[in-house]
Amino acid sequence: MAKQHIYRLSSIDQSLVRCYIRYCLCFPCTATNVDTAIASLHNAVERLTTHLPILAGTIRPVPDPDSGSIPAQKGHLHAQVSLQDTSDFRATVRKLDQDEFRHTYSHLAQSRMPPAHLFNAALTPLPDAPDNDATSAPIFAAQLNVIDGGLLVGLYLHHSIADIHGLGQIIQLLSSSTTATRTLSDETLRTDAKIQSTLRARLSGTWGANKINRTEHNSGAATLRQEPSQLTGQERGVCHILAFHLVTLERTKEALNACFHDFHGDQLVHISAFDCLAAILWKAITRASWPRGPPENEPGRVVRLTIPVGTRSRLPSSTLPRDYFGNAVLHAESYARIAELRTPCDLVALAHTARLVRVAVQRITEGVIQAKIAAINSLEDVSEAAVSNRRFDANLVITSWADLPSTEEGAGLGLGLGAPAWGRKMGRANEGFGCIFLPLGREEGVWEVQVTLTEEVMERLVANGGLMRFVRWVA
Repeated sequence: MAKQHIYRLSSIDQSLVRCYIRYCLCFPCTATNVDTAIASLHNAVERLTTHLPILAGTIRPVPDPDSGSIPAQKGHLHAQVSLQDTSDFRATVRKLDQDEFRHTYSHLAQSRMPPAHLFNAALTPLPDAPDNDATSAPIFAAQLNVIDGGLLVGLYLHHSIADIHGLGQIIQLLSSSTTATRTLSDETLRTDAKIQSTLRARLSGTWGANKINRTEHNSGAATLRQEPSQLTGQERGVCHILAFHLVTLERTKEALNACFHDFHGDQLVHISAFDCLAAILWKAITRASWPRGPPENEPGRVVRLTIPVGTRSRLPSSTLPRDYFGNAVLHAESYARIAELRTPCDLVALAHTARLVRVAVQRITEGVIQAKIAAINSLEDVSEAAVSNRRFDANLVITSWADLPSTEEGAGLGLGLGAPAWGRKMGRANEGFGCIFLPLGREEGVWEVQVTLTEEVMERLVANGGLMRFVRWVA
């Protein structure tokens, strides 16, 4: 039996929602270039797994006490990989005919790659999330789909292993023409597992228990009901790309910073383009979710905005190396009354909401990170810490994928086809309600946001003139 090497995960790894980060890179490709592209991807995946061998393995529950290992709390996972796993790992290739996938690449490109068409089981290598009772699940998968006129490359990464920064590292390694393939052995796997486990421990147990600032950790907290606003109970989502005018967004941001000078503690609150766009969407989606305003019996109802925030730059430089592969993300939270968010997007209202976003992100300091890790460790079952948006409710999640690579050198996957023309979240079911800010640079002058809502909320959202004055097109 092949020797299994165990990668121990951090408290932050354990606490995140147990699903796959799912990303599709889209390339136009003629029939004569398909075989070369397939061979190039196989070579790139082989090279990738020699540098990140954990990707060839599986994620499994830590054995229960009957198996001889007693975890400190319920719900723990670890990663497991063997030398044979790394040798056997391959990308999946599917050549889809019109019966399996009825859209041509040309049709998708002309309509700006609507994400709704990429939620299709034929395109995906794995389910969107492992079954809750699964004894193991693949950590990573890649599937190259050949359709008429192009390639759709799906990448799936288990979120308990790494965050969106980690997916960016994978894409860059796949795309690198200068990174050589390493030779692996059981000894190199043992060393890699030990190093990664040691690094992940820096975002775990004893470090998180130090210097806990309970005041910072609890700031902004509010008691919220998980209520589906004024919806019919429909859970099936619809997904669109909203492409925002960058010039309009930049002018709005500059106006906010010029007109309103504010401080949070001793720090100047400087509104970024992200803050501005997040505020616009939070206000518009709240208005679409609550068309008649807050409940009559609770006019002061509060809703929450959750933003995953990378912590790599918020920790001492000695904590994590720059190339750390793992989860280093925590959720910033901001709260506002529905009545306030439903007001028009004039500068005063928008500045107030954008400030809430900026202060929530600034609040993720070293002390708060430690306190949040300690809070994760204090749970009876660590999986209870996950923030899931797989069901629609009145609270919004906004995630930024803006830093994912998008150039040929960074995201071309070594296919020889240039930079990807499009990048989209994909899957089998249209779940994961909220907003994803996609990488900048694909189309000059716009910032694409992938928005998933229920059908009735989406219909009201795109009919909102106050929002649509910021939007160039919808796909």
